[in-house]
Order: sequence, then structure tokens, then C-alpha cells
Amino acid sequence: MNREFDVLVVGAGPSGSACALHLARNGVNVIILETGRVPGEKNASGGIVYGSDVGGFGLKRLVPDFETTAPLERKISSHEVHILSAPDEGKGTYRYYTLSRKSLASRFGLFSVEFETGHDYTILRSQFDSWLANLAVEAGAALSTETTALDLLKEDDGSVIGVSTTKGELRAKLVVDCSGVTSTLVESAGLRGTLVPRQLYHGIKHVYRLGAEKIEERLRLRAGEGKALTYLGEFMLGINGNAFIYPNRDTLSVGVVASMDSMIRATTERFDRVGKLLDAPLTTFLKGSRAS
Repeated sequence: MNREFDVLVVGAGPSGSACALHLARNGVNVIILETGRVPGEKNASGGIVYGSDVGGFGLKRLVPDFETTAPLERKISSHEVHILSAPDEGKGTYRYYTLSRKSLASRFGLFSVEFETGHDYTILRSQFDSWLANLAVEAGAALSTETTALDLLKEDDGSVIGVSTTKGELRAKLVVDCSGVTSTLVESAGLRGTLVPRQLYHGIKHVYRLGAEKIEERLRLRAGEGKALTYLGEFMLGINGNAFIYPNRDTLSVGVVASMDSMIRATTERFDRVGKLLDAPLTTFLKGSRAS
């Protein structure tokens, strides 16, 4: 393997592969380092890709035909936010209020759920990440899998000249860290201190196989259509965060995101109860499904 590059990108997630793809197209000698055996294997998030989230800088600009070439699940046509109560004592039932583009709050301009850009899709990261990384490789980028960046290589004056990895040292004029929020490289570079719990959120996601027809029937979707459902409110029992449902072609991505700070303050019992409470409001959607 060549040991010297113009740019070294750490992480073959969407940001890392997008960075490498743009650079490779412009003739830059770039390599991507990925811990997993294949891009997407070690992903720590996923759900929806917003094709033009930031004007001029979205996936639509980078890969104009991504809507016909990428492994996409369902196009997001709308967002719904459900304000969910804790269960009524002794009944196990929930009260809720739904905010959508049809709700009074939205019509009067008090709350907007118009998040979609017209190019947004649910994705499965194990497939999407590999697709985007392959585009970067086809454009001329190098990809080294099963390679973990351990630390930065520095000159005596502190300037970064590469990284040490599980496969040896690699040098580059520029290092771009796209390895995620838990990366220690940014700390080694002096760009950020150690994160504390109040700055972090932890997500737990399960994928349930249900079948396209049942998903569309239960979520009231047209064939191939998708929508994003977010759940907020007292059902979280004081833990800061939310729950979500994202429909894929024949599976549902269902999860909870909670602040690390409030998780630490909460008892284990309370956090377990949130997981069980989440199951109850979603029973209608998940009945007959199986873990994927």
C-alpha cells in the first residue's frame, strides 16, 4: 500500500465517503480508512438521508442521480410529531396529540413540520455506506478496510502529518476526521476537549421485518411512500429524548434517543420502563413483525 497521500480521511460513513468522492473527482490523492470489514458495518446511526439538506451542499449536488442509483428504501413525503403522555394509571392507555402539516398548530404557523426537501429517503446504512464508498473508489480514492486510526502523527511544532493505524503509519498533507462523535483524533489535534455526558445522546434502534403491504396499511401510506414519525412527551419518564419510527421497504426502523446526562441520573429501572412503554404505543404498527 502507498504510505503517502494528499488527504487521509478517517471513517467511511456518509461524510467520509462524500469528502473522498469530491476530492478524488478533483484529482486529489486520497485514502479512506475504515474500521469495519466493509463500509457500513460499524455504523452508529441511520434512518433518513436528506438529499439537499443544506442548499448547494447536499447529496443531490454530489451525486445528481442518487435517487435512481442509490440503495434507497422509501421517499419521505411528510413528518409527524406525536406528543405522547405517560400511560394512564391502571389502564395502560395513552393520550396523544399529533402535529402534522394538517394540524391546527401548523396551519396557524405555531409549529412547522415541513422538514422534507423533496429528495429525502429512509436508508439502511449497511447498504448505503457501501454504495457511497464504492463511488469514491470508482472516482480514484483508495479504501483501506479493517484499518483503525489510533493516533495522529505530528511534527515537533505540533503540525499533523498523518496517522498511526493498526496497519502501520500513513502520512498525508491533510487529515480529515469523519469517524464520529466518539473520536479521540480531534482531541489529539487540540480541536476539542473530552466530551461530557450533557453533550452526548445515545440511540438504540431495532429493525422489524413486517412486509411492504402491512407497513403501508398501518402507516396509511401509498405504495413506496414513507413518512417520519417522532414521539415526544411524558412517556419518556423524565429522560430527555425522543422515540422514532422510520418505514423502510419491508421493515420498520424503531428506536429511542436519550441524553447521556439524563440516562445517568435515571435509574436502570426507569430506563427499562421507557423501553417497555415504547412498545405499547407501537403495538399497532409492530404486531406480527419479527426482529430483522
